[in-house]
Amino acid sequence: MSRFIAIILVILLAFSACQKQSKPNVHQQKRYDLEQVIEGEINYLLSANKRLEKSLYNNGEEEKVILNPVDTAAWRQQFSSLIEANINKVAYLNAFKKEETLTEEGTQIAYTAVVKDTPVQLFVMKYQKDRLYAIDIVFMERNLVYTHIKEMTVYFDPISQHISSFTISGKEKMIFKSAFDYEVKANIV
Repeated sequence: MSRFIAIILVILLAFSACQKQSKPNVHQQKRYDLEQVIEGEINYLLSANKRLEKSLYNNGEEEKVILNPVDTAAWRQQFSSLIEANINKVAYLNAFKKEETLTEEGTQIAYTAVVKDTPVQLFVMKYQKDRLYAIDIVFMERNLVYTHIKEMTVYFDPISQHISSFTISGKEKMIFKSAFDYEVKANIV
């Protein structure tokens, strides 16, 4: 009897080993990888010795600076909010609904969050004559004591397709504190 069970187990094991294992393909729904684009841009910016002109508007006050990031880490710091808003993450595999529309300016591809706790609420890529010219992003973090909303736009040069500038405007609200509004305008020169 035990020999019969052993034969059946061997047959079952052989049969299951011959079946093709289907693994979910996490790249099936690959979306625009903003972090990868920024990494490529950082290499370009360093090799071209580019600088960053930034204007910061904070509750009505303005501050202007010209930065000369000298390494990858310094450029990554300048792009940190945009990198954080990358939608091409495994955690976001089923978190967005994709919609493509034609406008007078060109094509727009919008990813809208369908999962409540997804920080990136909206990610819209704007194309003109099949060339990416802008990405609009709405990013929101919220918990019991804190709400932070950022609206960001990345602009691309129409010819070179390199990032030419970006804007970030945000509002932070905390319990027992006044709201904090800010806006950053950055141009790559």
